[in-house]
Amino acid sequence: MFKFSQLKSIHLEITNRCQASCPMCARNIRGGIENPNLVYTDWTLADYKSIMTQEVINQVEDIYFCGNYGDPVINNELPAFCEYTKNLNPNIRIRIHTNGSIRNTLWWRKLADKLPDDHAVIFGIDGIDDKTQEIYRIGTDYNKIIDNATAFIQSGGNAEWVFIRFQHNQDQVEQARALSQSLGFKKFTVKNTSRFVMTPYLDVQDKNGTSVYQIRPPSDMPLTFIDKKTLSMYKDVVETSVIECKVLKDKEIYIDAHKNLYPCCWLATVPYAYETDDITGKIKKEMKQQDLEILDAIGTISTLEKSVKDIIDSDGYQTVWHNRWHNDKLIMCARTCGVSEQASFSQPKDQIINETH
Repeated sequence: MFKFSQLKSIHLEITNRCQASCPMCARNIRGGIENPNLVYTDWTLADYKSIMTQEVINQVEDIYFCGNYGDPVINNELPAFCEYTKNLNPNIRIRIHTNGSIRNTLWWRKLADKLPDDHAVIFGIDGIDDKTQEIYRIGTDYNKIIDNATAFIQSGGNAEWVFIRFQHNQDQVEQARALSQSLGFKKFTVKNTSRFVMTPYLDVQDKNGTSVYQIRPPSDMPLTFIDKKTLSMYKDVVETSVIECKVLKDKEIYIDAHKNLYPCCWLATVPYAYETDDITGKIKKEMKQQDLEILDAIGTISTLEKSVKDIIDSDGYQTVWHNRWHNDKLIMCARTCGVSEQASFSQPKDQIINETH
């Protein structure tokens, strides 16, 4: 594992709250009942200053406000975090990923002034009208998003548009691209989700757990499903996987809403995964046991107890990850950054996205 002196990027989850209920997000069950394992929390400005010290901010090239479960814009202190960071290191790059349907236009104009020159706010917009947008981004308001993004752009903010393709919106991609250009977005990105891994559709549920409609991948997207046979032999798949850690290459760390430091956002989902009475639930249970073993080997990953530098440079952190990529391999690492000789339940690397953002 790389040392603190090699660290380049930090991915922060400053809240695990979100007003949206995207059905492929792990913070809820198919858009309905909320993940029972989540305990909601937010970083304070005092937390941020304690963790993101002058030493840390001078070390890294960029900070990424995103996360697994929350939308960073929900945290009231986000503008203060940005201003504090900018004052300590004006040359740092800040990226913020959001659904954009939070706050008002005045708030978004003010945010533009708090950011360093090198910044981007990435808006997740999956349609060109309310009817289409809310099929996946449940709980968001298309018109409000466009108003907020426009206010941000007109105040000098650099905005980007990320469009996740589904069958219900695939015919709107080029219209959305043209609109993004006319509104002044700096970049327009189209992505496919890799989360249709068990079936070619997803039943979206309401807050009572009742299925209300289905979403499907775009009609031209090739799909490779994980069948029950592959799942049942997951131990063999993991054992034969060659793991090439993405964040090891990028020199990145992730700190979650509870201020715990992990190498990546994928590993940080493990403690909060909800279990089911099937093979998937069995896999998640084993992943949680692996997480406990990792924590025991490192000692602490809490940035409230030890500094970012001390955690990264500790003997435990420096040795445990390498061992679990090559010997007693981690299931999550095999799934996200591994290729198996025997079979694959890994995600296509060019399609990986986090739909919470």
